[in-house]
Amino acid sequence: MLPETKREQSGARDTYSLFEVTRSLEEAREILRSFEGTALAGVAAQLSAAAESLAETAEVLHRIRPGLWVDREGIRAHLAGRTEDQFGKIASEVPKHYLSERVALFNILEVDEWLMCR
Repeated sequence: MLPETKREQSGARDTYSLFEVTRSLEEAREILRSFEGTALAGVAAQLSAAAESLAETAEVLHRIRPGLWVDREGIRAHLAGRTEDQFGKIASEVPKHYLSERVALFNILEVDEWLMCR
């Protein structure tokens, strides 16, 4: 066989291989897109369930004793007469209940008891 003929056959195989690789990559890309959509839908469902649970918890706490549970501003108002600096110094020690990593509620009765014991 002539060297030129071998090169032509080899080139045809390379082109075919590149075509197969391209097609395989496209299939993989489509599979990943499908998985991404499914994963994002799962995350959205979990976040929705967590938000619903937090809302239910807040409603239950409010029904137990309305006005007894307050946020950071509410507890500052309850501890009237303290400056922001004074409140900042004791804020980490004041008993609190976290609804999430960022949202804390304070029970006024617990805070009053904590203040009496200090």
